[in-house]
Amino acid sequence: MATYKESIGTAVTNVAGDPPAPVTGQVWYNSSTGNFRLRKESLGGSWATGNTVNDTRSYLAGAGTQTAAVMMGGRYGATGATETYNGTNWTEVNDMNTDRFYLSGTGTQTAAISSGGLTPGFSVQNVAETWNGTNWTEVNDLNTARNGLGGSGTQTAALSFGGNTYPSSNIVSVTELWNGSNWTEVNDMNTARDKIGSSGTQTAALAYGGTTGPPSSGLTESWNGTNWTEVNDLSNARKNFGSFGTTNTIAIAAGGELVPTRTNLTEVYNGTNWITGANMNVSKAYQAGAGGSTAGVVAFGAVPGGLTNTSEEWNSPAPVTQTLTTS
Repeated sequence: MATYKESIGTAVTNVAGDPPAPVTGQVWYNSSTGNFRLRKESLGGSWATGNTVNDTRSYLAGAGTQTAAVMMGGRYGATGATETYNGTNWTEVNDMNTDRFYLSGTGTQTAAISSGGLTPGFSVQNVAETWNGTNWTEVNDLNTARNGLGGSGTQTAALSFGGNTYPSSNIVSVTELWNGSNWTEVNDMNTARDKIGSSGTQTAALAYGGTTGPPSSGLTESWNGTNWTEVNDLSNARKNFGSFGTTNTIAIAAGGELVPTRTNLTEVYNGTNWITGANMNVSKAYQAGAGGSTAGVVAFGAVPGGLTNTSEEWNSPAPVTQTLTTS
């Protein structure tokens, strides 16, 4: 399990007041008031329409932030295509080496990793590739080939989990850890799922929604670096939605499939419960997301009747500082 300092980057400190620039999740002791204080995310937010993408497609993956995102792979279009987003416009860049859809992606716009997926011929893949901001490079494969999997972390410290070993249609709970060189199988998820939402880091990840078979699921599991623990479910069971978030205590689930319909519903996870957020402007599924809990972007995907080239930006109020109480 990751320690507080490993997760936040600082120890709990004694300050005569408040630190000048606390990071989200930071706790300190304010010796002037005699209280512990916490910097936390605000859970409100709204969607704004962004500029359209270049290669309309679906079933793809994303990484990065709202103002520096990268989207990769996809189906019903340029399957190996990669596009970057600078907060205003989408730009086509170099393609992946292996065309894939239903893949996982995580990391930053200039240092990402993709894993798994299906080729256009529906061959399930264990391929992994890293992105350096210019080119994709094939690296060591996953141990278990699968598609519809989730991913979290960075290019050198990533996690992949869940998925489907199509064409056997075997939904799995497999979890693998990437150390920058190799994938290692670690403890499985409690419930096998694919087409799931994912966010967080290698040591603090969240897996939510998806499907355990024909029905959609609202199941949510939190990863602490060693084990998965079931936490409170999504309010609306769904699959194939956009997801993003930087930890296992704050995450966004946007759109997706509430079988048999596509939805614009948004839910925000606050570390305990899923709370209903503002609806997206467009109901769609099979889209990719990138960003943190206060600012993200969801793009591409499928709407009722066909594909869409739309993108939307999620914005939350700035983090707030609160006093912690004891009892």
